[in-house]
Amino acid sequence: MKTALSFLITAAFLWAAAPSPDVPLGDPVYPFLDQLAVRHGLDLKNLYSRPVSRASVAKLLSLAHLKARDGSLKLSRVEKENLAYFRAEFSFELKSLEPDAPYLERHIYSFNDSALQDYLAVDLGFRDSSEYFGRNGGALTSGCFYGGIRGDVRGMLAFMNRIEVSSEANTDKVYWMSDYNPVNGYPYNTFQDTGWVNKKSWDTFIAGVFFENRLFSAELGVDKLRWGPGEHNALSLSGETPPLGLLKLETDFWKVHYTQSIGILKGERYLDKYMFAHRLEFHLPHGMTAGVNEVLVYGDNAHDGDTSNIGSRFGARSLDYIYGIPFIPYYFSQHFNGDRDNMTLSMDFSARPAPGLKLYMELFLDDMISPLSFFDDQWSNKWAATLGGHYYFPTEKNDLSLLAEYTHVEPWVYTHFFGESHRYRHYGQSLGTSVGPDGDEVYVDLNFKPSRRISLDLSGRNQRQGVGRPGDLITDIHHAADPLTKSFLGGEVRTTRALGLRANLEITRLLNIRIAAEQAFLGSNSLTLSATVDAYW
Repeated sequence: MKTALSFLITAAFLWAAAPSPDVPLGDPVYPFLDQLAVRHGLDLKNLYSRPVSRASVAKLLSLAHLKARDGSLKLSRVEKENLAYFRAEFSFELKSLEPDAPYLERHIYSFNDSALQDYLAVDLGFRDSSEYFGRNGGALTSGCFYGGIRGDVRGMLAFMNRIEVSSEANTDKVYWMSDYNPVNGYPYNTFQDTGWVNKKSWDTFIAGVFFENRLFSAELGVDKLRWGPGEHNALSLSGETPPLGLLKLETDFWKVHYTQSIGILKGERYLDKYMFAHRLEFHLPHGMTAGVNEVLVYGDNAHDGDTSNIGSRFGARSLDYIYGIPFIPYYFSQHFNGDRDNMTLSMDFSARPAPGLKLYMELFLDDMISPLSFFDDQWSNKWAATLGGHYYFPTEKNDLSLLAEYTHVEPWVYTHFFGESHRYRHYGQSLGTSVGPDGDEVYVDLNFKPSRRISLDLSGRNQRQGVGRPGDLITDIHHAADPLTKSFLGGEVRTTRALGLRANLEITRLLNIRIAAEQAFLGSNSLTLSATVDAYW
């Protein structure tokens, strides 16, 4: 066995290709690439299985550059500015695609050998923010030092990390001393040992080592995942939680992209919790994409589930390799394991029916009696859906776009009667959307960019959330005495309507200023103002 394993590892490295770190979620290159695909019909793959590697992004930027240079791609002035900017940011990866491309990346320190075999970049930044809350006259200030490294070793192994150390001070005492129990949220430190305080500090990071050969790429790291075309609310994996420990494999064949991830989740302190997730993304004709996802969650018994269910009488669980076998649907492997884990299925689809227009949908199935009873009022028909559209206006100079999205989450979605061990969350936050259970949201955003350095957003949202009934919270557990039927927003409803204005100004490449305001008209009925200064080296 050891000889066979050694042979496989040696063969994998001998067949190795140049690896590349992933681009963190939230990087502005993602919406720019989506804009190029939608507005200009570029065939850009794997954009909805994020994060994407820097090498993959460089290939897409190189394709756009070549098409713009030969005249087949008519970019607006702002798009040309963005393309030049991102080509500079990814110039190390572009060098292998365009040997004459200059190296234009700027870091606090970098090393790059002539053979592209060794590479190291070091970055550092500081972010300072202030917020004002009109509902109580309170305010907070926060500061964050962040930095990281990224590099390649002999063209065989890539690595990256990004570390953030933050502190926050509020005018009111709103922070209780953290007990470091993940179910209560991401851990933090307070400046007192007891009681409510007004200051806290915390740290977080993402990191990874990356390997690639001609068949697949692999990552061992701590990072976030976001799957599907949903732009405001993603239902399966949204990437809105703190990072999770990951072992990720990806491969491409024909017009299909496959990714398989094994994740370490954080639930009750001292108890293990695991996530297995895989996604097939299909690239169809005429710019259409379709995705199928399965996510499975289970862990050690936290003894907070429905004790009347005989299935809840389990103890400690281990990492089950059966779920790590590629291309085997969890629906079958879960039955093989005794049908004792929380499995979800979701599907998504996006299309470009007209130049500049993208329409998309996501459907999330947490549980279902049968396809024929999908819209029945049985409590165990747990589903959610997102429908959206994004239109990029055909401008020659400035960029203008309009996004509209609706999300609907039925009662009991993301819950599980085994309790925290199988609950669809990490560090107390839903792995999917924060809307619901038993809630919906309409979101609209108008974005205007007069230049690459200036971006303005006017947004509006209307969110409804059921309160006070079983099935309204992700922590709810359906007991035998609870009703067997459900009704969407059938009880008390908390409604929030808000208008928001955001402005982002890049003074220089090293200095960004962001200003935001949101006025809520129902619910909290308050004004929130924020300002952020981001200095980056």
